Amino acid sequence: MSFHSTLDLGIKPLDFPLTPVATPCQEVAEFDFSQPQPDGSFTMGSLLEPVTVSHSKICLEKDPISPPISPDTSPVLRPVSVPVVPSTEHLDYSDITQRTLTLNREKIQREVKLWTREAIAHDILDGHLLLVYDFKVYKVNNWIVTHPGGKQLLLHFIGRDATDQINVSHAKSTIKLLKAFCVGELADARAGSYRSLLPPSMLGFHPAAGTMGKGKLVRWVQEGETRAFLEGRERQGLLDLDESNRITRQLSPKPLLNYFDLFPVVIQPFTEDEAQASQNFKELTTIIDESGLMASPPFLSGYSVEIVRYLVCATISLACWWAATNYAGAWNHGWRIWVATWGSAVGLGVYWHLVSFTAHDIGHRSVANGSFFWNNFLGVILSCFTGGLSLDWWCAEHNIHHHMTNDVEHDPDVQQLPFLCLNEASLGSLWSTRYKEYKMFDKLAALAVRVQHLSYYCLLSVGRFNLCILSYQHLAIYAKRSKMWVFELVCLTGFFYWFGGVVIASFPSWKLRAFFLVVSFMTASPLHLQIVQSHYSRSMEDKGVLESHMNHNLRTTMDILIHPALRFYFGGLEHQTTHHLFPRMPRHNLKAATVIVKEWCTSHGYSFDAYGFVEGNKMTLSVMKSIADQVAFMGIVAADSVDEMTKKGVVQAFMP
Repeated sequence: MSFHSTLDLGIKPLDFPLTPVATPCQEVAEFDFSQPQPDGSFTMGSLLEPVTVSHSKICLEKDPISPPISPDTSPVLRPVSVPVVPSTEHLDYSDITQRTLTLNREKIQREVKLWTREAIAHDILDGHLLLVYDFKVYKVNNWIVTHPGGKQLLLHFIGRDATDQINVSHAKSTIKLLKAFCVGELADARAGSYRSLLPPSMLGFHPAAGTMGKGKLVRWVQEGETRAFLEGRERQGLLDLDESNRITRQLSPKPLLNYFDLFPVVIQPFTEDEAQASQNFKELTTIIDESGLMASPPFLSGYSVEIVRYLVCATISLACWWAATNYAGAWNHGWRIWVATWGSAVGLGVYWHLVSFTAHDIGHRSVANGSFFWNNFLGVILSCFTGGLSLDWWCAEHNIHHHMTNDVEHDPDVQQLPFLCLNEASLGSLWSTRYKEYKMFDKLAALAVRVQHLSYYCLLSVGRFNLCILSYQHLAIYAKRSKMWVFELVCLTGFFYWFGGVVIASFPSWKLRAFFLVVSFMTASPLHLQIVQSHYSRSMEDKGVLESHMNHNLRTTMDILIHPALRFYFGGLEHQTTHHLFPRMPRHNLKAATVIVKEWCTSHGYSFDAYGFVEGNKMTLSVMKSIADQVAFMGIVAADSVDEMTKKGVVQAFMP
């Protein structure tokens, strides 16, 4: 019996690695076999795809665009057992026992359950949403649209090792559900052996409309260009960037995502250091778990004092409002009615400020014993009905902020153009993966940024108006149409009724109405100040997807040292570093956990930064003034920038 093949396979592994290509296999390999041979099978190395089988011939196509093979990127050989196929000229079809074998990539991976980095990259190009957790590979196509943390966050981890991020952001009971999405394991299961790929979303690509959902493979379309995409194309020799303006070329037609785009630059010893940091963080996580500080408290446990504060603020606000609306005539619209209106507005604003901490906890599912239903229900009541803000919007943005902290292209909390610019990279207009638009450094930005260190506190004082705009924009454009979406709309309708139709409308003059509205919104502004202070003065350098969760958050976050008497007004979130390392930790445990984390960081040589409130403000203003001085020195004029981009077709290329 003879064996014929277009390659000399023999019975030994192939001496060159085969990697999958983005194009589909030319022919599905389905054929019948006779009785098994005495030796059963022979072994081939790294048989991935495409494979074309025609009875006695097996044709293997070597990937024409595989990256150069190096010790860092070469795929691990995966043994695949393929029965010996006898030559057709000696087959006796009358004695054939029907046995069908389909040699496509999905079948092989499901049976062998071993994945190389290159195989993951090719499948991502084909529309499979794959990520790595604890040396296993998970396909989340069927889950992404229902992910409670938002689909955009999940897209930012496609192709990446998300082990640390998943562990700190999900309860253990939730993590157990992941096994339903497991499609295999890494071929090399050594600690630190897998190097994350660049997710298409971080390159400016997004799934095309209608291609996300159960049983669907996404089709990647480019919506904008990120720095990682431009720098990658420059490394590939496909683009020559003008450093004075990174977006300087005609983008029509839009480029397609290619294999090389997904591979970030590997810098040694940075990669080894980050792998070691990830291992060290597992040690810290074990210590925190054993301390019991991560355990979800009983229903509303620890909130009794806070509930009393909420009731006091609400009572003061209602009492002053009643006085202002019922004694206006008796007081002859004098100074006393203004004082009563002010008291009502301040009481409501302080309530909004304090209740935001509980809404924050609800967003992290750390209230009501971790119950998904009760957290959502209570959160919508507090956020939408009493505060006028969308909980779904907050969760979508805040979850991204936690894992993309201070990334000027991916963290929506630092994308404040045209009014604030916090990093030199934002001086050249950047693509926002959250808002799907270019944050343009235009004429308005050039003027506003020059005085941002002077206007900073004024902008923060009216920040709640911006939060309302973002909330309603999210519900109208980005939010998934679900029962929770309907519930939020109902509660927001209730908010507009009691706040606008009852409270504001009851004041006797438009001046009092405007005064009440502005003062109540401004009173809640310290919340914005204390949160941004922990990040705005910190590093905004982009160190890529290979940076560990721990190092990233220690670099981009700092704690605020405050007087014990003021801790209630900071809600415990002055411990931002610990909160970012362990987002699900109940807020009331952050103080005790910070002691453990700080001691551990000191003993292991990691920097844990904490500054006083005044000093932290000075650092933030210093960063802003530095950027403002650069803008003034460079004489950037937005009209020139926009004209140049328009001439080169950048703006039109991404218009719908």
